[in-house]
Amino acid sequence: MKKIVLFLVLILLTGCTSDTEEPLNTGEEPVTSSAIISQSVLFENDQAYNIKVMDNDKNELELFNTFSTPTVLYFWTTWAEESDIVNGIIHEVSMQYDDIDFISVNALALEKDSLETILKDIRKSNYNYNVYYDYNNEATQTYHISSFPTMYVINTEGTITEILRNRISKEDILQALQEIE
Repeated sequence: MKKIVLFLVLILLTGCTSDTEEPLNTGEEPVTSSAIISQSVLFENDQAYNIKVMDNDKNELELFNTFSTPTVLYFWTTWAEESDIVNGIIHEVSMQYDDIDFISVNALALEKDSLETILKDIRKSNYNYNVYYDYNNEATQTYHISSFPTMYVINTEGTITEILRNRISKEDILQALQEIE
């Protein structure tokens, strides 16, 4: 009996999804998080969402009102080992691409470390791209982040052209960037 209950609990926790699920977000303008209905994941060719984040000075700002340049949107945490590696790769790659915005969003609401500790580490690393913080988990939920790190490559029309997750290599990033140039 315990095995059956455990099995049912696992099914409920993992949910049921279809590999043929069609993306719901197909509009031309960036969509705000309040317009998200019941879409469970984002797909390549979906429209990117506007998100609210916090900058290093704890000011709230909205990203993606317009997409004037291609954008790499990267979600990470300090407790996901791969995130630190990918932060270094993005630092290196971003120096090669002046015409692409590299935006890093730390999932602060899911962190074990304080903002002050994270800021100290960021300053020490001296990253040459924008680092923002998802202080209330809204951006992370808006983009349906289920694992860290996760990266979205977004073209000038605001369309997601590539989604990379977990073990993201420099080669993966360079290939994704070549496709939007």
